[in-house]
Amino acid sequence: MNAVTTLTIDCAGIARGLYTDALDLRQLGSLRMERASVVEFKHTTQQWEVRTPDGKRVLFSDSNREECLRWEREFFTQ
Repeated sequence: MNAVTTLTIDCAGIARGLYTDALDLRQLGSLRMERASVVEFKHTTQQWEVRTPDGKRVLFSDSNREECLRWEREFFTQ
């Protein structure tokens, strides 16, 4: 898989993007990471779910966790 890493840097020097190990971001300075979503298994539906960080809204679900992670990467790199 050829993934594209995109960082957006605002005028205050804050970089945002979907984390990947493709770049050593520590070279840019101090890091603070926040999850853009939560990927968890829901026992009642037997599905993996991609949810908003507060857990209130399902963004995507599938029986395959890798499919949820693929969807998450695609969604947040648009």
